[in-house]
Formats: sequence, structure tokens, C-alpha cells
Amino acid sequence: MKSTCYKNFDIEGHASIFSALDPTYRVVRAKPVVSMFAPSAIRIKAQETLSEVSERMVEKMKLARHNDREINVLDVTRAAAVDAVSGSCALFS
Repeated sequence: MKSTCYKNFDIEGHASIFSALDPTYRVVRAKPVVSMFAPSAIRIKAQETLSEVSERMVEKMKLARHNDREINVLDVTRAAAVDAVSGSCALFS
């Protein structure tokens, strides 16, 4: 059994995988989602996201160059960093 302080993390009075005090409650609920949080799954998703963000950034910069527009590299790389961290791939939407 976990300490009762974990009850502070209940969601609207309902136990979650994290806040449940009884380990048997957690095991049943964690089993279906555990693979989503495995380091290998996270690494694969991160690599996919970084590739998508990088490709979109390069394409936007090529388009700007093709149209003889100036490129603010600081803004472009900041946007790419936010997209990479958030996983949104909303670069220059």
C-alpha cells in the first residue's frame, strides 16, 4: 500500500494509476498502457517528431529562399524547438 498522501493526486475524487493506494488497482490499469511509456516507444516517437519538424523547417526555409524572402533564423529555430518539444509539428502553420 502507498502512503495516503498520494490521495492528493486523485482526479475529481477518483483514484488514478498514480494516486491509487492499492497496488492491485494500478496493475490492472497500467498493463494496457505500459508499452506506451517504455523508453523505446518514447525514443521512436521522439525521433519521428524531430524528423518531421526538421523536414518542415528545411522546406519552409527553401520556400522563403526560392521567393527571395529574408529568413529570421532565430525565429525559425525557436519555432522548430517549440514544435520538437511539444511534438505538435505546427511549425509556421
